[in-house]
Amino acid sequence: MARWKARERLCVAVLAVTVIACGVTWVGWASETPESHGGSKLTALAEPNDLRWDLAEAFTFSWQTTELTAKITNSSAEVTSKSGTVERIISVSVDVGWNLKAKGLVIIDVNAPQVYELLDEDGNVIEYENAQSDQYRRYEDYPYYWTQNGTAYRNATEPEQFRVKVRLSADASQPAPSVISVLKGYIWAVYADAVIEVDVPFDPNLGDFESESAPELTFTVDVTTPPVPEPLEYICVVPSEIRGGGKYRPTRAVGLYRYATWVRSKTDRPVLGLNDGIRYPGSVYVFQDYAVIRTKLCDSTSGDVMRVNSQIVENWFATTRGAYCWGQLEQDRSAYDTICHIIVVHPVEVKIPFVLRDVPVPGVQSANK
Repeated sequence: MARWKARERLCVAVLAVTVIACGVTWVGWASETPESHGGSKLTALAEPNDLRWDLAEAFTFSWQTTELTAKITNSSAEVTSKSGTVERIISVSVDVGWNLKAKGLVIIDVNAPQVYELLDEDGNVIEYENAQSDQYRRYEDYPYYWTQNGTAYRNATEPEQFRVKVRLSADASQPAPSVISVLKGYIWAVYADAVIEVDVPFDPNLGDFESESAPELTFTVDVTTPPVPEPLEYICVVPSEIRGGGKYRPTRAVGLYRYATWVRSKTDRPVLGLNDGIRYPGSVYVFQDYAVIRTKLCDSTSGDVMRVNSQIVENWFATTRGAYCWGQLEQDRSAYDTICHIIVVHPVEVKIPFVLRDVPVPGVQSANK
């Protein structure tokens, strides 16, 4: 299909789209997965690429809508009624929820799930290919909070929603199914022994910093990190007694907190960012002992904590030099003096399988109409 995209042009846009909205839940909540499911102990339970049915009970999967779209592509300069290939894609929106007390669960991949089996209404195998690759996984922590015991808490009540897309056989003589009796797929997730937070003073002259919570790691504020900006002072520009008043402005230009840190292992093993490396299809990425999720800025006096949206966490070429953490945040009323590093201990990437049943597939207009 990649070759098609390189040399073909779209001749006819989407011919028809029909949506069916419904929901079928596969499994219910589990109060807690067994303790042996957490962290590095996972590797002793199964091969890295195995589907982890033993962990799937902590998740719920339900389909919400289905669509069937069709379009014609052609590589020739002229389009005739006989030339061109009909491309049909079934798209299923899937809600994923999970038990926040599941032992060792840290985060799930926010890319689309992968499908590995489709059966039609008669139980026959449907020929298909995934319309998206799992070559890259993307772990974003924005909906989550972590505790010191490695439990993830979500900062939202709504489940995560994904869109599963499969491309049917290009042979137009093979009709699209009216019902998918079984859809088997999987999502990626990261489990770990613990999630720890290490606060490093915002001081490039500090040298190597160590923490009891991560005795095998050293933290260094890069010498290129500029000093923290001076505290802001504000003057009142609209008195509070005036309607809509009480407005203030800083007496000088607002500064930026800019920082760069290194997280290294004393054992010379790589320390990675959670999204480091190329994820080859069907392969589990080896995180080693530690992976840095993100950094944030903290005010040790007031206790204020600020998420830094403009940041990078990565290990260049997975070297032993360590994870490089860079961030930038516009100054506000807080006086941030520490850089907090959120780190997972013994992270393991796993595949969480799911099954959806009796998913209706809407009809599509004929390509000749």
